[in-house]
Amino acid sequence: SYESLASYNTYAKAEHTSQDAATLSEKWENNSIDVAVVDPPYYGSIHYAELSDIFYVIQKQYLQDVHPDIFSGKLSNKDDEAIANPARFDGLATGEHSQKELADEYYEDKMEDIFGEIRELLTEGGVMTVMFTHRDMDAWDTLTSALIKAGFTITATHPIKTEMSDRISMRGNASADSSILLVGRKAADNETESAPTLWEDIQADIHDVAEQEAKSILDSGFNISKTDTAISAYGPTLQKYAQEHPVVNKKGEEIRPRE
Repeated sequence: SYESLASYNTYAKAEHTSQDAATLSEKWENNSIDVAVVDPPYYGSIHYAELSDIFYVIQKQYLQDVHPDIFSGKLSNKDDEAIANPARFDGLATGEHSQKELADEYYEDKMEDIFGEIRELLTEGGVMTVMFTHRDMDAWDTLTSALIKAGFTITATHPIKTEMSDRISMRGNASADSSILLVGRKAADNETESAPTLWEDIQADIHDVAEQEAKSILDSGFNISKTDTAISAYGPTLQKYAQEHPVVNKKGEEIRPRE
């Protein structure tokens, strides 16, 4: 109830900041945070900076003197935005890498920097919760890879319904109404340098994990779409993958989460 939640409020002074999430150590000390809750940019679904330009040009007229660092440009800063936008790499793609591949790599690198910064801020027993949802497996692939490369392991996953099924922007689409809460903790140094796991040795186990989770959801009697069932079942497979990382095939080639 609200009363129970309100009882936890100690009325402590809150600190807030507006800055690049990869530079949080400029404000807080390492090993000083017990819990980090992250709602990251949704891959390429929303171009936040472009959408904010209409407000930026209006607010600049009134707030430039108050926040000159924020309103120094003609439009919002898009160079440092953590999204996967292939249009930004127009003319930069080569025969080896497409615009989409470059955009995915950029997003993954940015999120790795952010997760890495959070890892440094967390205490040894600290926990990070990441709320994410997307129908595109490439989105999950880049986000999960960034989290693991930053030195985290996934210890739990929790599917929750976070979106309205009848929201106007998604009518007529097989949209996702559920998000997955990924619970991450610092991986031990020996875990980040562990020997590779052979994909063929764990492939069946990962499929079984997904099947058991999907069956559990269907047996629960909840009214949930096929899209949300698939996303919810995907969470435990990410947890299993993270525990076995790095994962390679018989040729020694890296197996990424989407595979």
